[in-house]
Amino acid sequence: MKVFAAPVLSSLALAALVAAAPPIGAKVTDAKGKAVGRVERIIQGPDGQPKQVLVRVDRVLRTLPVEALKPAGGGYAAVLSRAEIAALPPSF
Repeated sequence: MKVFAAPVLSSLALAALVAAAPPIGAKVTDAKGKAVGRVERIIQGPDGQPKQVLVRVDRVLRTLPVEALKPAGGGYAAVLSRAEIAALPPSF
């Protein structure tokens, strides 16, 4: 007996996460609560869904996938540390 509900639920859960892109100007912290920066721009994919978020870190834009940010308190928490985000290549 094959169960087809699990992939459907996974797709729905993923769609809910992707649809929950942070608003522009939202504060971003790392997993420990240390301030990282603010959301500057949302990049959408060909399907119109948010795919990436540009976060300003120390006057430089860094690109994070939408899935890497989770709502936390008054802003969003990244799954990466501040040092890991700062080590990402700059976005233009």
